[in-house]
Amino acid sequence: MREVAAATLLLLAVAVARPAAEDDISRGVTHEQMKVRIAREEARVRGVLAADLLTKTLGAELKAAVSSGGPAEAVTVCASRAMALTDSVSAVLGLRIRRVSDRNRNPGGAPNQLERAVLARFSEEGAPADTFFADSAGDWHYLRAIRIEKPLCLKCHGPKEELAEDVRAVLRQDYPEDLATGYRFRELRGAFSVTVPAR
Repeated sequence: MREVAAATLLLLAVAVARPAAEDDISRGVTHEQMKVRIAREEARVRGVLAADLLTKTLGAELKAAVSSGGPAEAVTVCASRAMALTDSVSAVLGLRIRRVSDRNRNPGGAPNQLERAVLARFSEEGAPADTFFADSAGDWHYLRAIRIEKPLCLKCHGPKEELAEDVRAVLRQDYPEDLATGYRFRELRGAFSVTVPAR
């Protein structure tokens, strides 16, 4: 899997960078400036790929859980498997990815100051779906909004009084400090937060 991910990143970075590099040469952009631009684009592509890969991997696990045991089983699988899947994607792509929310279910999903500021922007009317930037240490950050896009999401994240009793029971057991209920359709749930370390 690591080799496939690396090859995909390389192909995407080259495909994106080549037209820009040809234009830049004609405009007198230096070799060092081009290297910085290509490194930035590579970091952005890695961030996008990480969020895509985790979305698909975790989504497939949750879909299978719902099919076999309903929403309560999905909560159980999320509690037992989500962190391992997230760590696996991080290791394969050589970066750090988290799911964060100011109404987190997992205590490890509480946002840091930087993530909290982005979540506030994502919650504004007409906000972008994602953002990408460097911090003062030179690390790159890609964040993508997670919204309640499917009615099925509300089976575990909707208003507490509307959740099935077996879902509430699993939440009490696996997430005693859960903050991730009470959402409405299309509301911001949180974000994928990817950190691509400076090289």
